[in-house]
Amino acid sequence: AAAKLVRIGVGEGQIVFSVGRRRIVVPAKDLDESVCASAIQRLSMSARADAVTVLFTTGHGEPAIDDFGPSGLGDAVRALKQDGYRVGSYHSITSPVPANCSVVAIVGARTPFSEAELRELGYFLSHGGRVLAAVSDDPHAGIATFLDKHGVAATSSPGVNQTTDGSDVVVTDFGDHAISRPLSGAAVVFAPDAVRFKLPQTVAGRDDDSTVESLCN
Repeated sequence: AAAKLVRIGVGEGQIVFSVGRRRIVVPAKDLDESVCASAIQRLSMSARADAVTVLFTTGHGEPAIDDFGPSGLGDAVRALKQDGYRVGSYHSITSPVPANCSVVAIVGARTPFSEAELRELGYFLSHGGRVLAAVSDDPHAGIATFLDKHGVAATSSPGVNQTTDGSDVVVTDFGDHAISRPLSGAAVVFAPDAVRFKLPQTVAGRDDDSTVESLCN
């Protein structure tokens, strides 16, 4: 068994999880309960689910997916990969959304998307795609017009729960969505200038069947 692992390229200091022909290799130094659980979850997913692709947009001031600093997306991307997702970048100015993409993540965009890009996102949604939007501290930057079209508008209303000094916002009410479900029972602290959105209402003139799900309230 050890010789077989060597033949497939597994080196020293690595832990192998396998089911049939599928395997996950992680460095022993990174192994903890969460990594172990993630590997088991990934191997228990169907082959189709294991191939879900998430693409992060670039070209609008978004953080880099290979930046592991406090403002980068490196940690989030690593967690997605540990859960079995394929992750990459999508430079939306240059091409349509790739056919194998299931989710387009727009995180912290600071310059507006072009009309052509917004049309492409709309086409992607109307054909079963999903968009995860995490806006910057400027509600008018990035995809503001796209969110407006789908009934998602920024609001200045304060959060219900706040910290003792009243500056940060503490969120404890999470939606029943695959992204936010694991946070049930936890608390997430947002900076005082975090952008808040009101729940979408029926939007006249919408020409697709897209829906909006709130991850927290």
